[in-house]
Amino acid sequence: MTGQTKKAFWLHYLQNLVGVFGLVISAYGLFVELYSAQNPHCKPMCVLHEYFSCSTALNSRFGTGLGLIGPIFGDDHVLNQKNAAYGFVTYTLLLILGKFTSIRAARIYYWITIVLNIMTVYLSVVLVYLQTFEKKESPY
Repeated sequence: MTGQTKKAFWLHYLQNLVGVFGLVISAYGLFVELYSAQNPHCKPMCVLHEYFSCSTALNSRFGTGLGLIGPIFGDDHVLNQKNAAYGFVTYTLLLILGKFTSIRAARIYYWITIVLNIMTVYLSVVLVYLQTFEKKESPY
């Protein structure tokens, strides 16, 4: 393998690894939300401490539609889904786009990644807000 080919191989490998990791985390988030709705006394693995609980964010008003879709379009709108569902669809799309070698696919991949990074900052701010100002007694 030449240096350039080796670099492309590892970049493609890393791209797939991140995509699969995001897919697994999103699937776990969906599982936690659905399972905790049926079993309110379950304690998911992502509840590490009373100050760091994924269920705080998942069960808040920001856990569906990114906290934006419901107030704009209404709670019954088709786009108002659980945040983990958005992640599942997005990481699946990234894994599919990673298989193409066209410039168009690379640009779409790039812009989706930019939007994901912006959403990460937004959801981090939401999490800090929830932990600081809307702290409720944790059942765990």
